[in-house]
Amino acid sequence: MPEIPENWISVKKKEYSQSLESLVFLLKYSEVVIKVLVNRGMDTPEKINNFIKEPQGKDFYDPFLLPNMDIAVDRILKAIKNNENILIFGDYDADGIISCALIYGFLKKLSLDAKIHIPDRSEEGYDINVKFVKKLKKESPQISLIICVDCGSNSIEVKNYVNNELYNLDVVVCDHHKIVKTYDAGSTDPSHFITVNPHDINSRYPFKYLSGAGVTFKLINAVLIKMDKNLKKLFEKDYLTNLIDIVAVSTVADLMPLVDENRIIVKWGLKILKNTKNSGMKKLIETVLPDKKNLNTYDVGFVIAPRLNASGRIESASKSLRLLTSDSAENENLVFKINELNDKRRKMQEEMLSEILEDSKYDFKYIINHQKIFIEKSINWNEGLLGIVASDLVKKLNIPVILFKEDNKKYKGSGRSIEEFDLFENLNKINNFFEKFGGHKMACGITLNAGSNQDIKSKSINKIDNYDLFKSEMIKIASKELSELKTNKKYYYDAEIDFDDLTPDLVKQLKLLEPFGIGNTKPIFLVRNCRITDKNFLKNGKHVSLKIKNKGSYKKAIFFNINDKIVSDINNIDINTPVSLLCNIDENVYEQTSYLQLVILDLFY
Repeated sequence: MPEIPENWISVKKKEYSQSLESLVFLLKYSEVVIKVLVNRGMDTPEKINNFIKEPQGKDFYDPFLLPNMDIAVDRILKAIKNNENILIFGDYDADGIISCALIYGFLKKLSLDAKIHIPDRSEEGYDINVKFVKKLKKESPQISLIICVDCGSNSIEVKNYVNNELYNLDVVVCDHHKIVKTYDAGSTDPSHFITVNPHDINSRYPFKYLSGAGVTFKLINAVLIKMDKNLKKLFEKDYLTNLIDIVAVSTVADLMPLVDENRIIVKWGLKILKNTKNSGMKKLIETVLPDKKNLNTYDVGFVIAPRLNASGRIESASKSLRLLTSDSAENENLVFKINELNDKRRKMQEEMLSEILEDSKYDFKYIINHQKIFIEKSINWNEGLLGIVASDLVKKLNIPVILFKEDNKKYKGSGRSIEEFDLFENLNKINNFFEKFGGHKMACGITLNAGSNQDIKSKSINKIDNYDLFKSEMIKIASKELSELKTNKKYYYDAEIDFDDLTPDLVKQLKLLEPFGIGNTKPIFLVRNCRITDKNFLKNGKHVSLKIKNKGSYKKAIFFNINDKIVSDINNIDINTPVSLLCNIDENVYEQTSYLQLVILDLFY
């Protein structure tokens, strides 16, 4: 039997001892499930029970542990008391749209009809800026409070402006993006610019990775706690509970890790999403997932979220925002238009990806082996598609990718990364290049400064475009940080099994580990000594259905999105060739029947 490849890596941290057997005995779960849990850090009955149990309200952290939360709450209560004019400023992605919908709905219950502004992606770009604030004060001087959601933490110019010059305007920032080191990360006297962000240097909050809507939800929770009893009567007892489903959508859509408090939000939210109280979300689900009894993270991440994002990518985010904030009869028409935009987005995305992959000027083998990062620009690319196409390229190349839309020597970009390369931290090393910059470990948005960069020491500085300097510096950083081993596609498997282990009870127990996503991925299993007894290529060879034998048992398997090499390998494998598989265990439900199916991720013979 040949050894398995080096890129198939066991997540097993230590040798199992008597404790594994005792956990199986005490908790009555299968040994396979216990192995998965132990390897993921749940190595005591208490940890396992806490991980698997149904979430409750008491499981949430105190919102007042977030930095400046008490000050932000007092400012909002003042606005409520004085019936102030409020503007909500958000982002154009699903997380930002949901954040706007949350705070707007909350204020509306208090009879405050706040205005909402989501910037145009191409015309205004991401985040609030001084130009916008000046225009707002000129055109709407009555507005005395701006609530920024899913943005604002790195708007240092706005902070300085409202603190030093605009004493009749306050800003409450409700955000979750990392704070750029050169910016003011925290302040003992927030004054007119109040930042609530778990990444703030002064944060005592136990968990840093809430979505923007997650932080907004915490703000609403905190205001309700300190609110006058008479005002509280305006809210149903289950008001907060009925918001958790769309917070869950934002958490999955924004690729937040599904651990700790996010696991509570998403696990709870998915249970109530099918019967959501948000009429726009309800109409969307009824239209695009009409037959689903129970929704999962795949439904959110690949069906619901792309549609909420589509309007902001192709046009403006107004259609998705209206869908989530109105109770009108226009919801059916809005869903129809959003679906149209999503179809258009999908087609444009495929065309852009094909254009890049098929362009002969890119030597991808050299880029992967030497540069370790793919950075490119075009005047023709749609700015709204940069991030999702970058994500597609990361999956194919397994290196970080940053794509820019060029417009009159101004560059707006979006990047995606691999686990081994912290995109935010590495970009922060050269943040002098950026007019705007923000994001996370795995994703970022950038606007490059116009012209040449004076901080880079070079005699020919004025002859080199800023984009070229940035690209050169990032290639140096990536090639230093990433070795060939780090850019090889790796699979981390949770346990080794045989077909004897694959029982209906195991499938049922594995469902207790849901929801799956970043930070809590679907378990991967290694199965050795298999035989392929039948194969059937589907959709012009894009997928293959297999019948697999192991230990005298037969199972159906599917291998999606196979390349030419895999097609060749499968055609060369005969029934006597031992094969090792890496796979997920899935339940395939068709009409009234269901059966266990393996979803193959990789094979070796």
